[in-house]
Amino acid sequence: MKSTVFLLLALGILGWGTSLRGEGEFLSTGEIDQVRDAQEPAKRIILYLEFAQRRLDAVEQNIASRKPKSGRAIRINLQEYIDILDALEGSVENGRERRARIDKSLKEMEKRTAKYLGYLESLQAGSQKNLSDYQFTLEEAIAMTREEIAVAQEGSFPEVKGRKPPAQFPSQPPPVSDQPGREEGPPRKSQRVR
Repeated sequence: MKSTVFLLLALGILGWGTSLRGEGEFLSTGEIDQVRDAQEPAKRIILYLEFAQRRLDAVEQNIASRKPKSGRAIRINLQEYIDILDALEGSVENGRERRARIDKSLKEMEKRTAKYLGYLESLQAGSQKNLSDYQFTLEEAIAMTREEIAVAQEGSFPEVKGRKPPAQFPSQPPPVSDQPGREEGPPRKSQRVR
């Protein structure tokens, strides 16, 4: 009896969670299809940057509308922006793991996220009357954008930047043999004794 009640409760919670369309979803259906179509990490990075720009454009429109409940819409757009940046970082990591050449995409990412950061910081310094509705989410978005700039600056292969070349090379090359035709190293097939 207890297991039946538990099962019904679990199914009810799952059904309730899936019926709330938009809750936890940060990409539209069309955007999800675009991500599926772009299998290469470099293309996905650019896609996610475009999606992030769309969210910031929506923030700008909501601020310009000056509607009384625009603060909630701005908060939702900023949260989606943060989620998109998180997915963007996942695409960068995927590209690095696959050893893909994502240098151009990372340069674009660095350029665009710097622009995004400037816009977000201007919002924080602004005097919108509903700033308190989304202040915390705005601070998170600024912090996440700074992190993404740092990720982009690391480049395609950050582990290579930390390597140091060997410091102890021989001071002189190995000696050359005095005998003509005699080479140093393991014997060649033609030189082996049978």
